[in-house]
Amino acid sequence: MLSKAAWPLALLLLAEASANPSMRGFLSPGSDFSAVPAQPEPELWLPWCSSSVSKRVRAELDAAVDVNRLPESCPFHPSKDVRNASKASQAQEPGRVCLADFCEIFGVCPRGDALSEMPSAEEACDASAMARHRKRCDQAVSKCFPPGAADKDTRQKYTQFSRQWCQVLDCSIRAHHQKEHENSLVSTSPVLALVAFACLSTFAAMVVLVAGGDEFLQLLCKSGVLSSSLARSCIQARDQLRTTAGLTRAKGT
Repeated sequence: MLSKAAWPLALLLLAEASANPSMRGFLSPGSDFSAVPAQPEPELWLPWCSSSVSKRVRAELDAAVDVNRLPESCPFHPSKDVRNASKASQAQEPGRVCLADFCEIFGVCPRGDALSEMPSAEEACDASAMARHRKRCDQAVSKCFPPGAADKDTRQKYTQFSRQWCQVLDCSIRAHHQKEHENSLVSTSPVLALVAFACLSTFAAMVVLVAGGDEFLQLLCKSGVLSSSLARSCIQARDQLRTTAGLTRAKGT
């Protein structure tokens, strides 16, 4: 039971607690301050390591392997990622890597205003730079998947990712892949044109068979696409097909 002298102080504390949520724990026995959600740490600003490109590399890695099962000696292990450092001093620790430096390996380097998996034909391939990327890739894959490991799965992954990531880092291979890509685009053009022509022909046949198509055939004759004799043959064939299909219209309709 509070004394009369203590009442003003209690009322003052109650008013302060209602205005300041952080003081409610003093008036609520057993309150749990751990229930208050912690504010997220601001991302460490590292001007020499692009955060956006590093995230793209991390996304490619997450899609390819379980990075948490990689050995800590692997530069792709989350503990080595400089973007995971909470302090600038931790970012300078030996062994920390900037994943953005591996963007060429995963084809996510920014080229102009967009990302490109492959440089354009006009973009010259720097053989010396590509050799540096190849060396960095070989070293990383060897640390992540030691080729001499007793585990067969590790050795298989070394072979797989060495071919998939590292061996393609060559200007001649890039040029060959680019040429194949361009040839595939050229080879699909006639197919698309043929499909479009087939769709147009089907539509024209439907117009001729269902709606009669006299005006359509006259338009083709006037434009020189069809001769008069060919148009008459088309009309005769149309009438025969319409009769066979039971589409003959009654007179006056």
